[in-house]
Amino acid sequence: MSKGREEPGTDRPANLESERSLLGCILHDPSILNAVKGHITATEYFANDKHRSMWAQMLSLQDAGSTITPSTIAICMGAARQGEIKKYVKECIDCCQSTAEFWEQYAGEVSKLYRCRCIVKSASEVLEQAKAGKLMEAFESSANLIGYRHFPNGKLHSWAERETKPMNWSWKNWIGNGFSSLLVAEKGEGKTWMALRLCKTLTTGCPWPDGSAFEGEPGCVIWCEAENFHDENQRRAIAMGIPLDRMVTSIGLDSQFNMENSEHVQSLFYAIGKPEVKGLILDSYSGSQTLMDENSAKAKRVSEIMAALARTSGNFTMATHHLNKLTDNMRKQQGHGYTTKERIRGSSAITAQQRFCMAISRPELDSEMRVLHMVATNFEAPEMLPFHNSGIGPIFGGNVGDGHIKTVLELALEALYPALQRGAREASGLKAELELMGVRWDNVLSCQAKSHGMIRITKSPVDGTTHWSLKTNVSDEL
Repeated sequence: MSKGREEPGTDRPANLESERSLLGCILHDPSILNAVKGHITATEYFANDKHRSMWAQMLSLQDAGSTITPSTIAICMGAARQGEIKKYVKECIDCCQSTAEFWEQYAGEVSKLYRCRCIVKSASEVLEQAKAGKLMEAFESSANLIGYRHFPNGKLHSWAERETKPMNWSWKNWIGNGFSSLLVAEKGEGKTWMALRLCKTLTTGCPWPDGSAFEGEPGCVIWCEAENFHDENQRRAIAMGIPLDRMVTSIGLDSQFNMENSEHVQSLFYAIGKPEVKGLILDSYSGSQTLMDENSAKAKRVSEIMAALARTSGNFTMATHHLNKLTDNMRKQQGHGYTTKERIRGSSAITAQQRFCMAISRPELDSEMRVLHMVATNFEAPEMLPFHNSGIGPIFGGNVGDGHIKTVLELALEALYPALQRGAREASGLKAELELMGVRWDNVLSCQAKSHGMIRITKSPVDGTTHWSLKTNVSDEL
């Protein structure tokens, strides 16, 4: 098919002959209009103003139940220009006179060229936004490019047409390539040491902490230092045997990484796609923005950037992050140091983008033994890994009992039963006592279903207050 002659009022790129031929096919056989509408879903699919008008009039005539002919199209498009329009309509019919059965081919080309115009427009927007330093806006706009490339045009695609791809693991069940993840712990529990331990495997090819083999060729890790701890972390890397020439940064060697700095962020998008790069670690999440309120839109933006870096590069990204602090009373009541998702500091927006969220916890508060375990994942949770910290990083191995991490409801029940064994409790007082111990009231409210009928909730007929109690002889059952 030729490109056709250029005419005023035409968007580019376009093939005017295909547009005329498609309209001519409909005029030749109006019964195909419904089928064509499955491919051409808006007047903008036509690049030429005259063709858009003809298409719109065809739809109007069909809706009105009128016959679609050159004469009715000419009348609808303007009585003063009927002669000129009839001549042009005849040209459209002549274009397809011997190829009317190929209307689907014409429709496909018109549709593809419409998508090309959309891609050109979106690409221009992405370029302008990137030049202006609006990187997140640019990446959001770039998603439209993929959307236009696979625009459905009314056609349904089944899952059977798509090849299922295996999960691309960096560390099976712990770190998935193409996804962002979070490593959380209390201050001083060894988040950075653990992140460096992962870097050791990625840069040297040594086994992962669980003993599984590293697959593929070792490479470089982009380390985003946001805590101004350059010298100490370099000493740690040397002590752990990490090759320093494979620990890289996309900004100055002594610079502190800042997610508010568009040049810093842009440098990551350029660097993470390099073939020698195996992943990216941000240490830490909260340190990467100045005066960041972890419940604000700024926190969400960091998560979105980390997810976009992983998604666009096919590598993994990981950020270290802190937990909400526990009071001594809360620690005593909990009885162990296992981390739950509820303790991760900040809003849910921080964890919403993470497909893997792992934590460092202490099973027993008076023990130096720690465990690395998965707090939240969309995949099969791996077994927890016991370890203890040393001057050369985490040393894995040890015994943590049955390895069961109690849920927030189990912890709430453990606090609730002793409180009720002292007698019936008015709800407001009970709530105050349990919240002081670090137990959320909404978890307590969920406990009745888990108590196997052992907890009774009643309302006073006198003042309407709610009272909680254990059923008779429940202490014997406990």
